[in-house]
Amino acid sequence: MNRSARGRAAQLANGADDDETMQWHSSKRHAVVHEVPNEWIASLFPATHNFIDHGDGTASPKSLATLAAEAVCRNLATNTAPLPGPLPPDVVEELTNTLRMALAYNSTTLEALQDSEWMQLDLSQVRNSVTDEWIHRFLGGRIKRSSQDTSPTTAYLKHLDLSGSQITDEGLLAMGRMVFLETVVLDQCHYLMGSEDSKAFHVFASPRLQSVSLQDCRRLEDAAVLALSLYGRDSLRDLNLSGCRCLTDQSLVACGTMWQLESLQLEACDMITDAGLEHLQHLELVELNLGWCTKISDRGMELLLQQHMPLQRLRLARCRMLKQPEWLYLICNTLSDLDLTGCLQLSSTSLGKALQGLPHLLHLDVSHIPGIIRSGWQGRVPKLQTLVLSYSAVRDSHLTEWSDFRELVELNLESCSNVSDSSLRHLISAAPNLQRLVVADCAISDAGMVHIAKFKQMTHLDLFYCQISNRGLRCLSELADLQVLSIDSRDVTDSGLVYLQNFKQLVQLDLFSGHVTDRGCQYLSHLTSLESLALCGGGIGDAGCEYLSRLTRLQHLNLSENEDITEQGIAHFKSLSQLRSLNISQTSVTSVMPLSSLKQLQSLCVYGCRGMADLHSLETKLPQLRCLRYSNTTPEEGMMLVDPDDCKEDYSDDDDDILLDDGEDDEYSDHDAPVGFQRRDL
Repeated sequence: MNRSARGRAAQLANGADDDETMQWHSSKRHAVVHEVPNEWIASLFPATHNFIDHGDGTASPKSLATLAAEAVCRNLATNTAPLPGPLPPDVVEELTNTLRMALAYNSTTLEALQDSEWMQLDLSQVRNSVTDEWIHRFLGGRIKRSSQDTSPTTAYLKHLDLSGSQITDEGLLAMGRMVFLETVVLDQCHYLMGSEDSKAFHVFASPRLQSVSLQDCRRLEDAAVLALSLYGRDSLRDLNLSGCRCLTDQSLVACGTMWQLESLQLEACDMITDAGLEHLQHLELVELNLGWCTKISDRGMELLLQQHMPLQRLRLARCRMLKQPEWLYLICNTLSDLDLTGCLQLSSTSLGKALQGLPHLLHLDVSHIPGIIRSGWQGRVPKLQTLVLSYSAVRDSHLTEWSDFRELVELNLESCSNVSDSSLRHLISAAPNLQRLVVADCAISDAGMVHIAKFKQMTHLDLFYCQISNRGLRCLSELADLQVLSIDSRDVTDSGLVYLQNFKQLVQLDLFSGHVTDRGCQYLSHLTSLESLALCGGGIGDAGCEYLSRLTRLQHLNLSENEDITEQGIAHFKSLSQLRSLNISQTSVTSVMPLSSLKQLQSLCVYGCRGMADLHSLETKLPQLRCLRYSNTTPEEGMMLVDPDDCKEDYSDDDDDILLDDGEDDEYSDHDAPVGFQRRDL
C-alpha cells in the first residue's frame, strides 16, 4: 500500500472526508443499541400464528417444515440442551432462513447452530451489527490464526453475507478456509482492511468463487484484491469495489488477471488513474462502473478500450476530465447503457458525434450537464428507450426539435425550469409511447395535464413542484394504467382526489403538501392497491386515519405534519399488518403503544411529537423495529425527512437517533427505483 493510500486510510479512520470526493456517499450519526434480547426471541414465533396472511383478506396454512422450524427457533435462545447434530444441510437452511426472515439472529441463536454444516450464512439483517465476538461464539470459541485452517462450521459455505457488520480482519480470519464459496457480500464492513500482514482474504480460497461485493469497505487495501485474484482468477465473474477509496492502480493490476470477469464496479475509487485502466484492456467486461473516478481522462478510456471490449453498460458519472468521447466508437457494436452524469467538460457537439456511431444504445443519462442537448443530436439515437436530462438546462426550443423518438419509454426532465406545457404538447407526436415521465420542478401547469392524458401507456408520473390543481387531476383520471404518482401542490384538495379513484393499479401515491382532510382520505380508501402513501401537511385527523386503515396493502405511510392526528387515530392502523415504515412526525400523538400490534414495522419516525414516555418500551413490543427517529427539542429541529439522502445526514446533537440496525433502510433504497424515480423517504 503506497503512502498516499495509507494517508487516505488514516484520514478515514479519524473520520475526515474530502467534500469534493465524498458527495456520492453521506454518513448518518446513529447509536446501535443492544442485540435482540434472548427473552424476545419466542415472541417472534407465536405458536398461534399457523397461517400466512397474504394481505388481501386471504390466508393459507404454513407448511409442516415451516411450523417445525418456527417451533425450534422459538426455544433456541432458552434451550440449555444443544441441538442434535450435525443437522442435515437442508434442515439448517430452513432454520437459518426462518431466523433471518424474523430478524431473530443474535449471538445466542447463532451459537446454538454452531455444530451444523452451514451452506449459507446471511447476517446482513441482524438488528445489532455483527462483531468478531459473534464469529468467535459461532465457531465455539475456536479462533483460527492461520488462513490455511478450516472450521467444520463454515468449511462448506457457499454463500456468505456479512453486510454492515463490524467484523475485522481477525474475525474474518477466524472463519477459516472456505473452499466451496460461490458468493461473498461484505458491503459496508468499514473495519475490514485485508492487509498483507493479516492475510484475512486468503480464507476465500475457493476455485468456485463467482461473485464478490465489497462496496463501501472504505479501508480496504490493495492486498485484499490481490488475494482475491489468486483464488478467483479462473472463476470470478462479478466484483464490486465501489467506495473502496484506498485502492490504487495496484488493484487494477490484480483485476486484470481475473480473466473471467464480466462485471467490475469501481465507483468512487478515486485514486485509480489512466495507467491502471490499461491493465484491464484484455478483459471481456460486459459492465464497468468508473463513476466518480475523477482522475480518469479520455486517454485512459482509449487505453482501456483499444482491444474492443464487449461492454454493454458503461457508467462514467462525474468523471470531469472527459472532454472528447470519440473512444466510444471502440464499443459501438455492443454498448446499450451509457451514464455520463455530471461530465461537465463534454460538449453537445462532441457527444453528438460520438452517439452517431452507437446504433444499439438504449439508455442514456446526461443529467447535470447544462446545455448538453443544444446541438440537436437526439435524432442520431432513434432506438433510445431511456433518456435522463435532469438539471441540464433543457428548454422548450430544444424539445420542439425532436421528431422521431418512438422507442422512448422513459424521460426525465427534472429541474429543467424552462420546460413548459408546450413541450408536452410536442412530445405527444415526438415520443408517443412514453410510460414514465419526470417533469418535477418544471414550468408545468394544469394546461399541460391535457397533453399528458394522451399518453395512454403512462405508468409513472412525477409532477413535484409543478403548478397542479384539482383541474389538472381531473385530466389525469384517464390514465388507467398509472402505478406511481407524485404531486407536491397546496392547490390539490379533497375535491381533486375524487378523480384518483379510477387508478385501480396505483401502487405509490405522494401528495406531499396537498391540502387533504378526512374527507379526502375517504376517497383514497378506495385505492386498495396502494402500497406506499404520503399525505403531509394537510388537515387529516383521527377520522381520516380510520379511512386509511382500509388500505390493507400499505407498507409505507407518511402522515407527518397533520397536527390533528392523535393516538386514537393511529390505533386504527392495527389492520395494516404489512406496514413496514411509518412517519407521524409533527402530529399530536403522545403515545405509540397503539402501534404495538404492527409486528412488521421496521422504521418509525416521530420527530416533534411531545411526551412519548413509552417510546423506548415499544422496542420490546416490536422486535423487528430497526430504526427509530425522534426529537426532544424544538419542532424546527424535528422536521421530517423528505429526500432519501436526508436519511444519511448528520443530525444536530439535540436530536436523538436510535438505529436498531447498522445498515441503511432497504425500503428507501434508490437502487430499486426506476431510472429518474427516487423513492422519497416515508
